[in-house]
Amino acid sequence: MLFQRLIYTSDAVSDFHEEDLSQILDVSRRNNAICGVTGLLVYAEGHFLQLLEGRKTDVDDRYARIVTDNRHQNCKIVHRQSAPSRCFPKWEMGFKSDVSIDRIDHLAHELQSSVELDHHVSRKPQVVRKFIHAFGELNL
Repeated sequence: MLFQRLIYTSDAVSDFHEEDLSQILDVSRRNNAICGVTGLLVYAEGHFLQLLEGRKTDVDDRYARIVTDNRHQNCKIVHRQSAPSRCFPKWEMGFKSDVSIDRIDHLAHELQSSVELDHHVSRKPQVVRKFIHAFGELNL
């Protein structure tokens, strides 16, 4: 079975505090466990970057619900691919908030560039690996 991997970015409509993020994570982890979606969420200085992975229909359903959440705006898919395995099979939702926004912006920009520019399409898997590796370095 192939898994769907989707990475998107969005902007918070207001500042999120630790208790706000905790509430989002609790609900996300519960809902993701029910539908078999795994992934990670990064929040920095009013911006989100999230990776979702699972069966295509489940990932698409989760993302469709996410984009209707009025706590954020400007949702933009920066990467989507089929993959033979998950990167985060045991995480209903990994999370990190104390990461540099510059690092997130740089990785998101590289991902978006690889999607938009034909000559970068061959680099997309490398950029995704770089993103996943960078997240792993955040010491969850």
